[in-house]
Amino acid sequence: MNGKVWLIKTVFSVLSVLLAASGLVVSPKDQIVYASERVVGQSLWITEIMYDAPGSDNGAEYVEISNAGQEPLDISGYYIGDAAAKGANEGMYRFPQGTVIGAGESVVITQSAIITRERYGFTADFELPMHATYNPRPDPNVPDMLADNVWGKGYLSLAQGGDDILLMDNNQQVIDYVPYIIERKLNGVTYKAAPTMT
Repeated sequence: MNGKVWLIKTVFSVLSVLLAASGLVVSPKDQIVYASERVVGQSLWITEIMYDAPGSDNGAEYVEISNAGQEPLDISGYYIGDAAAKGANEGMYRFPQGTVIGAGESVVITQSAIITRERYGFTADFELPMHATYNPRPDPNVPDMLADNVWGKGYLSLAQGGDDILLMDNNQQVIDYVPYIIERKLNGVTYKAAPTMT
């Protein structure tokens, strides 16, 4: 598995727009949904999760988010991590000031920019802070994400048997939420798990 999970997400985004255009309103209560089925007109999405890298995962896990809109988005102070509940012993990080995603562009957040470059041949846009296991050699040319130790008290390390990624704005409002392999609840709504892809 290469951890890519998002081909199906595009299909459901289109479905959401079509349902909204038809005037059909479906209550999310007691339903199992994809995040893309709940927010019409949204332009910022989690588009790739590398949770099961070939060989050792240490330093090789990453998440990509994309701006599918027509305008640049300032995401300074936005949150991303696998801590779906405040105070969880998982990782939550914030984007540094001045972070803008251009229209139609993506950014990659990795555990280690050096390991990601050695493994996959590209340089990530952001890396997590230094860590003895996951980022022992920080890249001085790649900006660090800022740890938010109030929301998440651990490090971002993605479980191979199922986990989730939460993206919030700087007011802690959910923008996108993606569980994979195992469906999960967030704020009383059950979200379908993104399937694995090989």
